[in-house]
Amino acid sequence: MNASVAKFVALQKNDAQIVFEMQRLAKIKGYENLVADNKRAWSIHVPNLTLEAALAGLNDQSARQADVQVPSRPPPSLVSPSSVESLGLRSESVHSAQSDPGDYEFDESHGFDESHGFDELIDGMGFLTAKSCRSGYTGPTSGIAALGFLRSLPSEYHADTGLITNNIGQTPLSQALTDEFVDVDDMINDYFLLYHPAYPLLHEGLFRARVLGAVPKPRDGSWPLLYNMVVAVGAFVGGLTDTNTDLRYYKVAKESISLSLLEKGSICYVQGLTLMANYLQKRNKPNAGFAMIGIAWSMALSIGLHREFENSSTSAYTMEIRRRAWWTLFVFVSGHQLTFGRPPASLIGINLRPPLNLDDKDLAVDMISLPSEREGPATATSLIAQIKLASIGNAVQAELLTHQVPALETALRLDEGIAKWLADLPRFYDPAVSLSARFDLAKRVLIWRSYHLRIVLFRPFLFRAVTRNAPISPDDNGIQTCVDTANTCVTSVHEYVMNL
Repeated sequence: MNASVAKFVALQKNDAQIVFEMQRLAKIKGYENLVADNKRAWSIHVPNLTLEAALAGLNDQSARQADVQVPSRPPPSLVSPSSVESLGLRSESVHSAQSDPGDYEFDESHGFDESHGFDELIDGMGFLTAKSCRSGYTGPTSGIAALGFLRSLPSEYHADTGLITNNIGQTPLSQALTDEFVDVDDMINDYFLLYHPAYPLLHEGLFRARVLGAVPKPRDGSWPLLYNMVVAVGAFVGGLTDTNTDLRYYKVAKESISLSLLEKGSICYVQGLTLMANYLQKRNKPNAGFAMIGIAWSMALSIGLHREFENSSTSAYTMEIRRRAWWTLFVFVSGHQLTFGRPPASLIGINLRPPLNLDDKDLAVDMISLPSEREGPATATSLIAQIKLASIGNAVQAELLTHQVPALETALRLDEGIAKWLADLPRFYDPAVSLSARFDLAKRVLIWRSYHLRIVLFRPFLFRAVTRNAPISPDDNGIQTCVDTANTCVTSVHEYVMNL
């Protein structure tokens, strides 16, 4: 009997220990859940400082002081892995993994009334939108990432410049579709005067001959798209500042296409889709433009626009027009991807030569061979330089997407490529040299684009220094290059605009 009692008591003790252990584990689980909930709440209400970094600062007075001065961090995509470890910041990959994929979905089916703010939308240059939610994915090289970082800084970093509005000089859509008579020829002239020298996607003589009926129009259904987009772009870049006449022609072009175009493929379709893509970006529908240029890119590959053909049945004129169309498309794709921080285009498998420095009037349908290149500015001059700069930009983009903050030696090596590109430009592309109105704007925009590329390349170094509250020294090549280039770019744009 005593043995049975002893056994019963022992079992009771074991049961008590089991219950105690279960209660202890339950408490531990509760504490773990509490810590997890605290971390989630902290990340929501204090998004610019990790909980780990705040706790680490409690044990070090200097760390605490640094946290007080700079309690925020840049977008994770702009922070190097080493600074992630030292500052307790999350890397871009972790940030992306914790983001809601739905945040990157977008809806650009709204109209073109730009009198409303960009609070929930993305602008065509990706630099006027602080909130990128529901506006498509934008990567670390985008202006949105830079603006988001600047907005995350403490208030003492912000200059009291007031709010920047987006409706300066813009006309509400209600005033746009006026009954004012506009000569279509003027809009076509503006296209070839202001847009064509920078992006020689077409041959002016052939296009005008088709408009007049001297040369048959394409019979594949692409002409309404191409013609109306030329007029729309011409109206947009031209002197029609008080109207939105371009919208009329864009809508006609839009209505001329459907999903059936995916069953076709021609150079005229590629040209029309490329123009529509660039127009949509200029009209602050960059994601729609990005999708459209993706169709143009795929169609161009499908018709072999990226390949060089040397058989006797392909005329010198035809190949040169194909080169211009392909490389203009490449420049647009590369520029869009750099602007919005999306992976760069690949040139693997592309054997098409760049165009020659020729004017449209140097090309004729019945020519047997191409003439010698011009010594001065020509229709293709800007495109030739843009192709080389876009290739450098793709290398910069690939480096920044891979390493976020590159090694200074790597950045300086890439910058040497930009410097060599500038040095190799024709002598008439010197900023101090003025060209005719036909070529001068294209030249200026090209130079400004190279400044922007240098800013994008060295901007992560500046933002990292700001994050660490480190003094900015003139001896720091990366930071000083970024600041000096930005100042040069702003000064150049200001001087050009003031002298118009």
